[in-house]
Amino acid sequence: MTPRRPADPDGGGAAPPRRRRLDAETAYALLLVILVGGLAAAGYAAYEVLNPGAAAVCSVSSKVSCANVAASGHTTILGVPDWAIGIAGYAAMLVVAVLAYRTFDRRYLKLLAALSGLALLVVAYLVYTETVVIGSICPVCTTAHLLDVAALAVTLYLLRLSRPEAEPAAPAAGAAAVG
Repeated sequence: MTPRRPADPDGGGAAPPRRRRLDAETAYALLLVILVGGLAAAGYAAYEVLNPGAAAVCSVSSKVSCANVAASGHTTILGVPDWAIGIAGYAAMLVVAVLAYRTFDRRYLKLLAALSGLALLVVAYLVYTETVVIGSICPVCTTAHLLDVAALAVTLYLLRLSRPEAEPAAPAAGAAAVG
């Protein structure tokens, strides 16, 4: 039984049904923009490492400084530069998001949710490292971190919008085989 909508205060009967705030097409487009933005932020972080003068652009104080973070010696995970992890992660998520958009297959959305959830764990480690260990945050990195949170939120929204396919009924135990 579906819940009844409240009556219109003007006495004109039931209120019109609510429209979704964001349809799937728009949400997929937003997701792609978010992931391209994350890839760009990770790419710029790589550029800052290769061209230290670029880090000066986003170094506004001792606490908000790409240069301080880059020079800290804490910008790798198991020997892999943070920016490389960001580029690889965003590239992988972008490929999966394009597949999800082109096929509308929930499995791709579930994979994307898992990837962005895993990235969120990496983000938590990186934020801890920046704030507690280094004592300075990088605005470019923070942009990439926030875009991952946004990617996860939009992916979960798309999963909520999508409907799981009907599961085929399992044969009853002891059913005779037709042959």
